Order: sequence, then structure tokens, then C-alpha cells
Amino acid sequence: MPRGASHCRDCKSYQGRQKYFQYLVMIVGFLGTIFGVIAAGWSGVIYILDRDSHTEFKVSGSDDRRIFLGVANSGRQSSTLTDFRLIVNEQTGKEITLELRDADQPLGKNVIAGGGSITVGLSRVLNETLPVWRRGRQLTSKEQQRFFANPHWVDLTFTLEVDVVESDDPCTLCNRPRSHHTRTQRFPAGRIQTFVRKALGGQILGGQI
Repeated sequence: MPRGASHCRDCKSYQGRQKYFQYLVMIVGFLGTIFGVIAAGWSGVIYILDRDSHTEFKVSGSDDRRIFLGVANSGRQSSTLTDFRLIVNEQTGKEITLELRDADQPLGKNVIAGGGSITVGLSRVLNETLPVWRRGRQLTSKEQQRFFANPHWVDLTFTLEVDVVESDDPCTLCNRPRSHHTRTQRFPAGRIQTFVRKALGGQILGGQI
């Protein structure tokens, strides 16, 4: 190789400072490959972690007979809403059992697709249609009157409990109901005031509406 030449024609390598630049380019390329592999692996981990369903809901309002809630599933697989219970002021052992409104039942709106969100309506279940063991849990007429027969019911709070079968809930040999998660939201009675007045006999100043 001629004296002072910066590139060897035989071995195709650079000499002097340029050879260090060549090494730097190789190192950067190598590190880029490593980071690419790590990023791809991390994306795979995130995908696996997010593959199962994850369901949340929020009570949005009501009409004369129904309570409305928005339901969202941020996971990749579907989930199923299985049971709904309205509890007044955290009264242990007492509930108002709810079910999907008639219009939503044929549409299968209790199944929430992965990445999806919907609005569902819940109406009160007639005591006569409940299992005998569950009828004793329902708010009685006297208890209902105690809570709602005066305008101070606006100071009450409700808790809505929703049982959700998520995609990762276990199924024991699939011969019994699957395990489930119970999601809850506590909210002021005023959010469902129309339902309270019409379905639960809630009074306001001046009489019942």
C-alpha cells in the first residue's frame, strides 16, 4: 500500500482516523440490531399481557325504568357481564337486582368485544322471577319507603356491582360457572334521579313526580 494512502486495495480496509470511523459505524449498526430485537421482544410481551379482556363501566344516567351505563373493554378478547346489583348507602346484605333491559337482551349486549365500548340499560328484576334464596336480599317495601319517601334521598349514595367474566377467569372443567371479577362504582343518587323517582317512589318537595 503506498505511503500515506488512506485505503488498502488488498484488504479493503481504511487506515488512520478513518478506520476508527469504520469501527464506529459497525458498533452503531450492531447496537441498532440489538435495540431492534429488544423492541420487538418488548412489543411481544406487551401484546401477550394485553391479550386478555379488561372491563370497566360508568353509570351515566337513567330514565323512568332503566339505569344506563357505558361499558368498555380495553383488552383484546371479549368479556361477559353476568350480574348486576344496586346497593343503597352500603346496606350490607341488601340489594336491588337488575338485568339488561328487554331491548338489549336479544342483541347479546352483555358480551363486550375486545377493544369495544357500548351503552347498556338495566331495569329492575321482579322479585317473583328471582330464585327463592335471593328474594330475601331484595330491598323490602318498608326499607324502600324509609330511604325514598322523603326528599332527603338526594343525599344518598348508590353502589352498582357488576359481575364480569373476563377472558382469563378460570373454568374448572367447564362444568360449573366460571370465576368472575366484580367491578363496582359508587355514585350519588342524583345521577339516576329519574329512576329513583319513578321506579323506587322517590319523593321531592311538593310530592312525588
